[in-house]
Amino acid sequence: MAETSTIIQIINLQAMQRPHAIAIMAPGRPPLTYERLKHAVDFIQRYLIKHGISRNDRVAIVLPNSPEMAVAFLGVSSIATSAPLNPAYQATEFEFYLSDLKTKALIYLSGVETPALEGARSLNIRLISLSPQLDEPAGVFHEVY
Repeated sequence: MAETSTIIQIINLQAMQRPHAIAIMAPGRPPLTYERLKHAVDFIQRYLIKHGISRNDRVAIVLPNSPEMAVAFLGVSSIATSAPLNPAYQATEFEFYLSDLKTKALIYLSGVETPALEGARSLNIRLISLSPQLDEPAGVFHEVY
């Protein structure tokens, strides 16, 4: 067996060999299989590429600890540099980190007003809103915009 060394290679291998095995679980929600995880990661990759994000770019993620955070982290990390930031930061902290990281995009939770938005807007950083689908398997979201 060839050695797998990237996130996407590992996810693809698991999706091929064990498509119905559980990849992510959360209380009160159906589990996310490796097959669905692969589709979610592929979706994030295509979305980011379509919007000009590439290998050397940095994408900040400001999400609470959740299955969506895990899926977003894996998806972003498979195409760019993922920079998870603490949702509890204040606006000045977000502005500092977003600037220091030279962030190209910010992923945040739809419907949640976070101080990260103020910092991102002041730096003209692309905003990507993630909307979880709580009736779907853990980590699934249908649209980002």
